[in-house]
Amino acid sequence: MPWTPKKLMRVFGLPVTGSDSPILPNDLTVTDDLTVTDDLTVSGKLAVTETSVLTGAVTATAGVTATTGGFTATAGNIVATAGNITATAGSISTVHAATGTLSIASTATIGKKLTVTTGGLLVSAGGIEVTAGGLTVTAGNITASSSTLTVSDITCATVVKQKKIALLTAADTTAGAVCSVANPEGAAIMILSAVLYVSTGVDTTTVDLGIAADGVTSSSTLVNDSVITAGTTAMVTTPLLWGASEFVTGTASAAATGLVGSLLITYVKV
Repeated sequence: MPWTPKKLMRVFGLPVTGSDSPILPNDLTVTDDLTVTDDLTVSGKLAVTETSVLTGAVTATAGVTATTGGFTATAGNIVATAGNITATAGSISTVHAATGTLSIASTATIGKKLTVTTGGLLVSAGGIEVTAGGLTVTAGNITASSSTLTVSDITCATVVKQKKIALLTAADTTAGAVCSVANPEGAAIMILSAVLYVSTGVDTTTVDLGIAADGVTSSSTLVNDSVITAGTTAMVTTPLLWGASEFVTGTASAAATGLVGSLLITYVKV
């Protein structure tokens, strides 16, 4: 016959309450294995110094704390039906025997850093929202295989950007009247290429476009005396430094009434 807690308590002369669990008035120390086949209620602290095998469910109304060693579920799950599973030191790790997959059934908030060392991070539905701190990829790629990847601002070691500058109607030859745009980065950038396109042109007027010290000085370092008839295109591929406080200005040789076009600049920060 197995030794139930009630039988064990009666052997020790300890009180047992009817059909309920035994009551221990003081600490109980078990130096060898203890097998419990019935309910065991512990109102104080239960200290386990070695590995324990629990074949049934463990319900803790006030939480379970593992100071060292942690919890390992070799089969099945560790489930918090209310409240949280929290690691104040160390980490929470789940290792699927075959895939190493971490599965989150619903919304999860990660207060600290989430590090994925190998295999990547796969989100099948719902997406990833980063409200603060940003998303850093030290190696590999961010890939959207079947939906849209939207990035409002991205920072990496080297990134190629573009600035589209609209060409405006100019009433006269005032410097900067066609366009006058400050450096978009507030830092030195290298212009890799500049493409001029005129959709609505002026047959009798030309335009100069270039880097100037301010927004009211004419320059032709990018485009020199180009016609601006409808359909005009021009491309500059010679690298040109655009200083942090400098402007790109456009100046017409005569009135450019009705002018519609753009200058598309491709650049990198230096």
